[in-house]
Amino acid sequence: MKFVAQGSGLAEEAISTIRTAQAFGVQNILSELYDKSIEFSRVADSKASIYQGGGVGLIFFVVFILYALAFEFGTTLINDGHGQFQSSVSRLHD
Repeated sequence: MKFVAQGSGLAEEAISTIRTAQAFGVQNILSELYDKSIEFSRVADSKASIYQGGGVGLIFFVVFILYALAFEFGTTLINDGHGQFQSSVSRLHD
């Protein structure tokens, strides 16, 4: 956020003093300063997105592992006869 704020402040200042920047020929210097602050923010955002993606991936991993454990345990209970599952085929023969 710091780099984005610096870049936007620099851009706002350059736009508000466009006549002065044009008169002294400092457009290239201002654009290089802006590009540097944007590059810093891009690098920081890339690092943050890697960590956020890893966190979301970890959360999904845990959720799907818990689903797998629940289905495996439910299947074990049904196969051992502890579940209250009655298939539609056995209901037809009753």
